Amino acid sequence: MKWKTTDELDAELHAGFYGTSIYHYNRLYPRMKYTDGIQFLAANGFAWLIDKIGTEIHDRLSMCQGFHIIVLDTKGSKATLQVCDDIDGDKLVNVLYTAKISFTDAPQGRLKLYWQDGVCFCPSEY
Repeated sequence: MKWKTTDELDAELHAGFYGTSIYHYNRLYPRMKYTDGIQFLAANGFAWLIDKIGTEIHDRLSMCQGFHIIVLDTKGSKATLQVCDDIDGDKLVNVLYTAKISFTDAPQGRLKLYWQDGVCFCPSEY
């Protein structure tokens, strides 16, 4: 992993991804669409996260309308993946899904992704 913290990763995503040129799909979960920024994450060590979203979170969020935030909090080699409706300061509001990740090499800190209408995207692509 080339990023030491999620702040470094966020800076790279914000510098390179505004909107998207095409929606990407995966054959394993073809109903989920994702943007260029998410494709960049998948190609740079986060394919496991996109797979987890596609296989465990997509169907749950497809039943919910509106905007949601996908949050990966990493501390050491462990992480927590959660989906919520909003974030108030550091507090997640109305958590809809939680999964503990027993091992990851993801950068330390909080990574936020957005979800709306079956599309997963980076905050800079909103």
